[in-house]
Amino acid sequence: MKSLRLRISHLKNKISENFVDDNDLYGYLGINKIGIIESLNESYDLLAPLEEFNDKFETVFAKREVAKYIDVINLFFDKYFGSRKADDKFNDLLNAVAGIRYILRDTYISISNKPIRIDSELAKAKEALIDSSTTLEEIDKVKLEIDEIKTNSAEFISELETKHDTAIKNEERIIEFTEKVDEIDEELSGTNEKINIWKAEIQTLKEDISSKQTDIASLKSQVETLLEQNSELQENIETNTSDLTEQVSLNEKHQKQIQ
Repeated sequence: MKSLRLRISHLKNKISENFVDDNDLYGYLGINKIGIIESLNESYDLLAPLEEFNDKFETVFAKREVAKYIDVINLFFDKYFGSRKADDKFNDLLNAVAGIRYILRDTYISISNKPIRIDSELAKAKEALIDSSTTLEEIDKVKLEIDEIKTNSAEFISELETKHDTAIKNEERIIEFTEKVDEIDEELSGTNEKINIWKAEIQTLKEDISSKQTDIASLKSQVETLLEQNSELQENIETNTSDLTEQVSLNEKHQKQIQ
């Protein structure tokens, strides 16, 4: 029955969305959208009391027939609605709507000894009660969810406050660190200037040393020459000293001889 209810609900939606509010649809006097939907509503309501006899042959047969009528109505919308044949096929739709109601009513009358309207109203009341119970259960669930959300929200707000305080502290630390970085950057900037000066001075010294290497080599050569000359002079001095010593000795001998 649930499947038939769902299909009839879909039919009512189609009719409500596609048919206009004219009193004489497709030229059929007295036929309008509201009347068709009311007939389907009564058929929908008849399905509830028939659930008690769901397994009986008459009910099974009725469900098969109702499914056929529903297919006829769907065929009208799928194939003929909006076309030239819609005027002629609209009568098939009306017969199908009436057929659904007649087959369900006659089936219930044949298998139940209760008045159809009272039983239908009771079935609707049961459904309303079930819906109310379901609604109350859903409300309780929603209330529990709301309470849980309130608890979670309080915890979340507390966490946010903690994170906010932490963020402020971190921001202060970041500002302090940034200031230190700026100071270090300034110091490094001065150091870089000094390093550049030192590099220039070192380069100048390297150039001076390189230029003086030639002078040093020349002086070394001169020193070596002087050393050689000094060595020669030393030899001459020694020779002259030896000769002078001999002369002095001879002179002494001559002086003795002269005396």
